[in-house]
Amino acid sequence: MRLYRPKWKRADGEAYECPKWYVQFHLNGKLFRRALGTTDKRVAQEKAMTAFRLEERRAAGMLDPAEEHRDKPLADHLADLGVVLVGLDTDSMDASDSKDLASHHRLCARGVAILEGIDLSGIVPGVYDLVALPLRLVGADASPVRAVLVERETLR
Repeated sequence: MRLYRPKWKRADGEAYECPKWYVQFHLNGKLFRRALGTTDKRVAQEKAMTAFRLEERRAAGMLDPAEEHRDKPLADHLADLGVVLVGLDTDSMDASDSKDLASHHRLCARGVAILEGIDLSGIVPGVYDLVALPLRLVGADASPVRAVLVERETLR
């Protein structure tokens, strides 16, 4: 395993060293290179070991499918698992300062509905059906909903 900071050339031809660390390693005859996204060498070493262990588990067929979201956007991972609705207790699926709402668009494109701002703190644990009835708003791509939980009869 080799940690390095690549040397690049600016448009004017002047060479400089990238401030962020990268890792390169071989596993089962395959070369892996990863950008580690940090300027701190100690953090880069930890991230490099994590990347190496992940590739070892993947090569051995031991990767938990629930870990796949680390390699792709969580929105795609949830859709791939067959999730049809994402419920959040926050005001938005995306960061509050997001201009492009990437997660919203990814989920929408994959047919996954988003229910934001839900408060389940007073709900007794159990099995429920969720009914979320939106307002019919012309020209809108979102709506407030009246959300109701209906307790299921559990099999005993």
